[in-house]
Amino acid sequence: MKFENEWRQFTDIVIDAFAQIEAVEDLYRSGMTPNPPQPTSPQYPITALIPSYIQTFTNQADYQQKTGNAAPAYDITKPIKLWIDTSKVSNTQTIVNYNIVTLDASFQKAIMTTLSVPFYVANTPNIPPDSGPTPSNPNGTASTPVRALLPGEVLVASPFGISVQNTNIQPLPTPAGGLTAQEHAWLSEIFRLVKKNLS
Repeated sequence: MKFENEWRQFTDIVIDAFAQIEAVEDLYRSGMTPNPPQPTSPQYPITALIPSYIQTFTNQADYQQKTGNAAPAYDITKPIKLWIDTSKVSNTQTIVNYNIVTLDASFQKAIMTTLSVPFYVANTPNIPPDSGPTPSNPNGTASTPVRALLPGEVLVASPFGISVQNTNIQPLPTPAGGLTAQEHAWLSEIFRLVKKNLS
């Protein structure tokens, strides 16, 4: 029984590894290399996985500044959507699939799942007005697409959000009586967010 359990665990690891390799190969076959490239640090924010063809926005003014056009009218009956796929120019009903990251039912573990939307939704944002009262959207917010995880990358959920750990890179050693590598990563993320808000 012990051997069977160990063999099952081994085969699960092998199957998962091949799935990751196939995901990367699919990207290359489609002409889209993993973009942006894998960072060289042991841990980085999930935003580092957003492909270059996905353009994100903070509000309607940001959309107009980046695109030169006024944002489409906000539709509260649809999820808030703060991104567009600049590679999708068709207005057809053809479905396109994206990788997105979310939390599982326990809200303790980060998982990668699939978002399927028509082409015309992929290249259309749904951004709330910058001023005036904005009722809470009952449909939530559409997650921003990310590239597939590369071999060695794992998702990490923390009180500060979701990040990516690169297990191929040895983290900094933990000083005696000091912070753990995970705590260093959390503090780095706090510093990044504070710096972004102050800039």
